Amino acid sequence: MRDIQRVSRAVKTLTGAVKLNYEVHGNTLPHLHMHFFSRYPGDPFEDGPIKPRAVTGPVYAPGEFENLRTRLRAALTT
Repeated sequence: MRDIQRVSRAVKTLTGAVKLNYEVHGNTLPHLHMHFFSRYPGDPFEDGPIKPRAVTGPVYAPGEFENLRTRLRAALTT
């Protein structure tokens, strides 16, 4: 839980999200993993559940995801 809280704080800080949604998985593979969904006013799933398969277009601008990943990794290693 400490790791989840730490990642959540970093993601929220770096993305400016107003809240996060989480998905926890672990029954199909012998490990636990999570998805963290940053939420914003006016996002496509406002007032409802996240439906990743409903997204058909790009979510990130070119280079945006790599930039976020680099910043997140730096935030978690300090």
